[in-house]
Amino acid sequence: MHTCYNCGKLGHLSCACMKPWKQRIWSTILAERDIKSLVAEAIAAAMDVREVAKKAKQAKELEKTETDFQTGQQ
Repeated sequence: MHTCYNCGKLGHLSCACMKPWKQRIWSTILAERDIKSLVAEAIAAAMDVREVAKKAKQAKELEKTETDFQTGQQ
């Protein structure tokens, strides 16, 4: 006896099922790729934020050094 993969009842195959078709997920590979790409984007964004913060800190230190130098010159 065959079981329908669409409705779960015995006696027929899903290709002959009279009930509306269920939504099927054909592959999880795309979902895994999407998750991996989202994680990669989040990591890249975090690295960008760290780089911007590092550059801001360097600029602030350079400004302080220039101010100290100008104060020492006068």
